[in-house]
Amino acid sequence: MTPVPSSGRTRLVVGCGYLGVRVAKRWLAAGDRVLAVTRSRAGDLAAVGIEPIVGNVTDPESLRHLPDADTLFWAVGFDRAEAASPRQVHVEGLGRLLDRLSG
Repeated sequence: MTPVPSSGRTRLVVGCGYLGVRVAKRWLAAGDRVLAVTRSRAGDLAAVGIEPIVGNVTDPESLRHLPDADTLFWAVGFDRAEAASPRQVHVEGLGRLLDRLSG
């Protein structure tokens, strides 16, 4: 297999379920550096070349050290098993993330 040359772009995926992982894999195939915020799938992501960042959008402390990225892809689903409400996840969580990545 011929390695894909690096594009020099850094992509950040937040939410690595069905959609997020597929987008991340496409970016990897295009030669991008891909990082992903995940609550529980760090090992699976690392195994395919995605750089995992263990975090949760409802926990501001876990988002403190996010790297700069050229592109952000939000693919966070709502997990009914979690204690957070849809508003806490999709409104407040996205707001926290955007505040952290203000550039």
